Amino acid sequence: THEDTAGRHETLTRGAVQTVTAGTGIRHVEQNRHQNQELSFVQLWFVPYDWDLAPQTSSHIPTAPTPGEQLQRPAWRALARPSLSTACEACVPVGQDVWLFVLETEEPGFGAGY
Repeated sequence: THEDTAGRHETLTRGAVQTVTAGTGIRHVEQNRHQNQELSFVQLWFVPYDWDLAPQTSSHIPTAPTPGEQLQRPAWRALARPSLSTACEACVPVGQDVWLFVLETEEPGFGAGY
């Protein structure tokens, strides 16, 4: 569950991506409010193109496959894109020249042979 000083409150599910622009300053706290559930996530920090940006939060929760639609695995899925790029509408913009991808594998905990 994410809560911030701007009043945003959000619970992110598997596959969701959230970006936070610290800009001129934020207060950042991560907590697992579900004591009986394991929490697993990756947190990455990037130095932005520009300094002195206004604090901002955005997120993207991917849509589930429609009935009959099957996700081919293993599959690379784009998560984030440079904010100056217009490619990948489903990606969250990141204020740096970086693309982020996730590899969806057949079974949780197993890598892919690439």
